[in-house]
Amino acid sequence: MTPILTTAMIFAAGRGERMRPLT
Repeated sequence: MTPILTTAMIFAAGRGERMRPLT
């Protein structure tokens, strides 16, 4: 896995996880 893909996945997962409980 490329570092860019991993970073993008972690970034998206972090945002999604933080936005979900906020609702």
